[in-house]
Amino acid sequence: MASASVPAPPFLAPSCPLSSSPERIVRSKIVVNPLRHWLVQTLCAGCISVSLSLAGDENHTLVTSVRSLADGEAIAGAIVFVHETGDRMVSDSAGMCVLGRLREGAYTLMVHHIGFRDVEIRIVIGPETPDSVSIRMQASPFRTGEVLARSTLTDASISSTPFPMEIQQADKLSSLRPVSVPDVASTAPGVALARDGSWETSIVIRGLDQAHVVSTIDGVRIESATDLAGVLSLMNLNDIDRIETIKTSGSVMYGTGAIGGVLAVTTKKPAFSDQARFHGEEVTGASSVDNGVSQYVAIDGESQSVAARVSGGFRRAGNTRTPSGILQNSQYHDFDLSGTLLVRSVGTQMLELSYQRAQAEDAGIPGGSPFSGNAVATYTLARRELFKAEYRIPNPVPNVGMVSMTASHQEIDRNVSVVQSPTLTLTPHAIHATNSVGTYAVLSPWEDDILAVGIDVWQRSLESRREKHNLAAMTITGERPVPASKFLSAGAYAQNEWRIGQTPAALVVGARYDAIQVSNDASWNPEYVVRINGGQPVPTPQQLLWPASYEKNASWSVNGGFKTEVTSLIDASFLIGTAYRSPSLEERFQYLDLGSVVQVGNPALQPERSVSLNLGAQLHDAAFTTRLDLFFNTLHDLVSSLPGTFEGRPALVNANIGSARLFGGEASAEVTLSGQSGVRASVAYVRGQDTRSRTNLTRIPPLLARVEYRQGFHALGTVVASLAGAARKADPGPGELRIPGFCCVGCEYSTNPFEVGGLSLVLRAGIENLLDQDYQDFLSTLRGVVRSEPGRNVYAALSASI
Repeated sequence: MASASVPAPPFLAPSCPLSSSPERIVRSKIVVNPLRHWLVQTLCAGCISVSLSLAGDENHTLVTSVRSLADGEAIAGAIVFVHETGDRMVSDSAGMCVLGRLREGAYTLMVHHIGFRDVEIRIVIGPETPDSVSIRMQASPFRTGEVLARSTLTDASISSTPFPMEIQQADKLSSLRPVSVPDVASTAPGVALARDGSWETSIVIRGLDQAHVVSTIDGVRIESATDLAGVLSLMNLNDIDRIETIKTSGSVMYGTGAIGGVLAVTTKKPAFSDQARFHGEEVTGASSVDNGVSQYVAIDGESQSVAARVSGGFRRAGNTRTPSGILQNSQYHDFDLSGTLLVRSVGTQMLELSYQRAQAEDAGIPGGSPFSGNAVATYTLARRELFKAEYRIPNPVPNVGMVSMTASHQEIDRNVSVVQSPTLTLTPHAIHATNSVGTYAVLSPWEDDILAVGIDVWQRSLESRREKHNLAAMTITGERPVPASKFLSAGAYAQNEWRIGQTPAALVVGARYDAIQVSNDASWNPEYVVRINGGQPVPTPQQLLWPASYEKNASWSVNGGFKTEVTSLIDASFLIGTAYRSPSLEERFQYLDLGSVVQVGNPALQPERSVSLNLGAQLHDAAFTTRLDLFFNTLHDLVSSLPGTFEGRPALVNANIGSARLFGGEASAEVTLSGQSGVRASVAYVRGQDTRSRTNLTRIPPLLARVEYRQGFHALGTVVASLAGAARKADPGPGELRIPGFCCVGCEYSTNPFEVGGLSLVLRAGIENLLDQDYQDFLSTLRGVVRSEPGRNVYAALSASI
C-alpha cells in the first residue's frame, strides 16, 4: 500500500534565505509565511493518510477485566483510558468494561483506581490475538506504578527505559500545597528548586539551570527569557495530569537547549465515552503563610464523538511570612482559563483543539540579581497564552502505531516595573511569541521494535522595550534590552527502541539534526528621549548597539543506551548521549541596564556542546524498589559573563569561555509495608567543576534528601509525614557563601472521597515547615534578597466533584 510523504519545510532550501522574508514582528501578531505554507502541506499529507486508513481492516472489540493482584477479586469503578483513541470506560461490578472501534495495532491502556498502583500497559490487537485482556492491580499507598513515559513518544515503560527520569502524576500535586510546577518537580531526586520569590520559581536538573533545560506543556516548547524565574508559574496545577522529568541530555526528541534535560508537563484532557456524561470539579484552598486563597472549577462533557473540558481558577496571596520576618514584595495575584475540544472524525481518528491562558498581576519580585539592592521590582503583567491544534491517527496502516500533526502559537508577555528610587522608574516589557508545526509517526518495523520519527519547526520572535522615567530630568528614555529578533529552528529526528521479548530489557538508539537561523534588526541606544509632559523629543546622541545581522547554526545530537535484566531482581542500564544548546536571543543581543552592572550580549557566540553518561541499577520485588543512577556530564564552549567595560561603565560581557564537568548520583527507594502504608526516600548529589580554571561551578545545589512515610486508615483517609532537607554547602563557587544545612518537617491528612448530597468530597489539610525553622535555600539565596524560606504554613483544600 502506498504511503503519504510529509513535505520538507521549504525554508530549509538554500534558495529561501530568512533574510529575504518580508514579514516583520508587530507587537503580539506574528505572520510566518514559511511555517503557514508548510502547515498547509502537512495537513494535506494528513488528509491523504486519513484516506489510506479507511482502506484498512475491520474494527475490533476489546474486553477488559480489572482485578486485584492479591486475591483476584473484581475491582469496580476502575477508570480504563486508551491513550491513542481518547476513549475512557469505567469497570462494572464484575470488573469488566468493553472498548470498541479498535483497529488492528498497538494501544496503551491506563488503569486507575484509588488505593491501587496505576497500571499502564501496551497491547497489540491483531487477527490472531485474543480480544480480551486481564489487568491485575496491586494495592499500595503509592499511586505511581508501572507507568509509561509520554515524553519519549514511544510509550516506553519507566521500568524498561535506560533514560533516568521521574514521572509525577496528579495525586502528587494534590498531596502538596505547591505554588508552581517547580515546587512539585523539585521533590524528585536530582531536581532542585531555585526561587526568586514565592511565585517566581525555576528548576535546576543535575546542576544545570533552566537555560539548559527544555520545558514543554502538552508538547509545546516554552520559550522565554531565563534571567528571571516565573514562566513555569503560569500554569494551574489543578489542570496538570503529569510532570515528566528526563534528567539527562540523552533524548534527541527536543533539539537545542536540552543539555540538562527535559521538563514535560501534560494537562488533563477530556475523553470519549460510550454515553453522554458530564463531570464537574471545584477546589477551594487557603494557606496561612501568605494569607492565600484559591478557587478552581472544571467541567467535562463526554460522548462517543465529541468531548470537551473547560476549567479556570484564580489565586491571591499577600507577602510571605518567614521566621525572620515578612518577605516584602512577595505578593501575587493570578488567574487562568483553559479549554480543550476533542472531535472524532473517522473511526478512532481525532482532532484536538486547545486553548490556555494564564495571567499574573501584581506579582512581586523580592529577589533577582539583575536589580540593584534598593529596587522594588514587580510583574505588572505576566501572561502565557497558547493555541494548539493536533490531529491524531492511531494505527492508520499496518506497522504504523500513530501519526500526529500539530500546529501551535504561544505568546508570553512580561511587563515589569522597577522602582530604582523616588525619581527613577524602569518599565521593561517584552513579548515572546513562538510558532511551531510538527509531525511525527510511531512505527513498528519489526516485532518488539518501536521507531519514532518526526520533524518539528519552531520560531521564536522577540519584541522587547524598556523606558526610563526620570522625574528629576522630567524625561522618558526609550531603549531596547534586545533588538527585534527571531530564532528559527528546523529539526528532524529518529529514535529506535528495541524491546527484548517480555523481559525489562531495551536497546535505544537515536539521532537528530537541526538547522538554526538567527536574525535581528539594528538597535540604537537610546531609541528616543522625550519630555514627560507633552512628549516633545529631546535631542540626544545615539550609539549603534547592534547592527542588523543574520547567523546560521547547524547542530546534531545522538544517543545510545540499553537496559537489561541481570537477575530476576536486578536490572542495569547504560546511556550515553550528546546534545547542544544554541545561545538564546538574550545571550546574543541583550543590553541590560537595570541600575547595577551592565550586562551585554555577544552575537558571535557558538553553541554549547554536552556529552553525558548515565549508569543505572535497579533492585525490585513486589514490595521493594530501589534505583541508583551515577552520571558524568562534560560541557564545552560554555556561555558565561566576563568582566569588562561598555560605554565606559563596568560590564559583564557574554563569551564562550571554556569547559566544565558535572558528576554525581541519585538514589531512591520505595518500600510498601502493607497495602495501606509505605516509605519513600531519596538522596541526590552533584558536583560541578570548571576544568580550565579548576574552580567549583556556581549555582550547584548541595546534597539533597527527602523521606516520606504514608499511612492509610481504610475509611478514615491517609496521613503523610515528610522530612526534606539539604546538607551544608561545602564546595561553593567563586563569590558564593557556605550555607548551613537544614531539615524541614511536614505532615498532611487527606480523607477518602465521601458523599454529601450527591457530591463526592475530599478534604486535605497539612502543615509545612512544622517547626517554623529559619533556614536558607542555597539556590534561592544566590538570586538576591531571599534570605529566609517560608515559615510554618497551615493549609487546607476542599474538592468537590459530581
